[in-house]
Amino acid sequence: MPNGWYPVPGLDIVLLNRTEQRNPRLEWRQSHHRMWAIRIFGAAGTSADTPLEITPSASFDFEDIATSTSRILREGVDMASVLTVDFEARRGAACGAFVVYGFGAEEVSILHEQSLAPDFAALGREPTDKDREALYNYRMVVTSGVQADGLHPPATERSYAFGFESFDSLVISSSPLHHDPHWPPSSILDVPAVALAQKDGTDVLLALWQAPQPR
Repeated sequence: MPNGWYPVPGLDIVLLNRTEQRNPRLEWRQSHHRMWAIRIFGAAGTSADTPLEITPSASFDFEDIATSTSRILREGVDMASVLTVDFEARRGAACGAFVVYGFGAEEVSILHEQSLAPDFAALGREPTDKDREALYNYRMVVTSGVQADGLHPPATERSYAFGFESFDSLVISSSPLHHDPHWPPSSILDVPAVALAQKDGTDVLLALWQAPQPR
């Protein structure tokens, strides 16, 4: 079963199916304090349908999951995004389309994103309405991913790691949400509504995590 036998405390997985083709292909597993997720997107509205051979006892290591995923991809057709998270250690790794958001008391921070979206803060200006429209329409241009021959760029050339030590609420999305004009939401409970409103109409996997409160 994709959710595993030992659910992560405080974690909810929300799968928004908005296409008849179930594209992209989304798979995930959670066990004890860890989870992994995979997003496979293929050309012409299809994605690889070969079973993914990752057993419940398999390592949650990012590079191991990436390698296992690459074995089922069609060369020149499929591209995959991979994510692993250790909620106890407050760290993870991700490539491709996955975006990680940390929810604080007064702000929402982008903890991990690998896309061509420009950093307007670095440019010293606020994005214009035209900039926001362009980002909203082309937000899925990513700079990393898994193909049939492995992870690109290799982990030796890029760090895919992220941490969330200072956040007790986390949102992981298989599609970037922060270019939406209604972002950020007031709480993580409002994130599914933002995801449903996205223009591209593809399926979305959301992981919503809140640190369990001490008893």
